[in-house]
This record gives sequence, C-alpha cells and structure tokens, in this order.
Amino acid sequence: MQDSNKLSAIAVRKLAKPGKHPDGRNLYLQVAESGAKSWLF
Repeated sequence: MQDSNKLSAIAVRKLAKPGKHPDGRNLYLQVAESGAKSWLF
C-alpha cells in the first residue's frame, strides 16, 4: 500500500510554515514558530 501524501526528505527540509503537516497514517511533522521540527504520532 502506498500513501500518496507522504512527505519527501526534500519537502521536510523545505517546510517552514508553523503547524502540523500530515504524512499519512496518523504521522505528522510539527513545525514550531522557531523553525524546530519534530514528528508526532
């Protein structure tokens, strides 16, 4: 099974907009106001 909305490594590197960005199957990349990034499940 392939998720069409997965974030690529390049997309993760370029994301700067604060908020939660979905990667599929309840996995999100959280970008903080400071620019710090973390994964949430």
